Amino acid sequence: MQYFGIKLKQLRHARDLTQQQVADYVGVTRATIGAYETGAQYPSVESLIKLTVLLHTSADYLLGITDEQQRFDISRLTDEQASVILQLIDQFHFLNSQMKR
Repeated sequence: MQYFGIKLKQLRHARDLTQQQVADYVGVTRATIGAYETGAQYPSVESLIKLTVLLHTSADYLLGITDEQQRFDISRLTDEQASVILQLIDQFHFLNSQMKR
């Protein structure tokens, strides 16, 4: 399950988070996050859930079950509605990253 560590690290970097910030949120040590990223250790179910919340993704994506990062079912929306929702999410992430600086 090395893909778990790779995906975790990619998502952490994409959100400009340090291992320590992720560790603080999850309630583990920085070394534990490092071990997750190298594949030396895997999270408990509780930690996995916290990671999905923090990284705005699904457990299925982190575990390599799907390549889809979305956690929300937008299949019943029109293309226009889905586009607006995704643009709002992108804008929220952008503004959130600006506030961290």
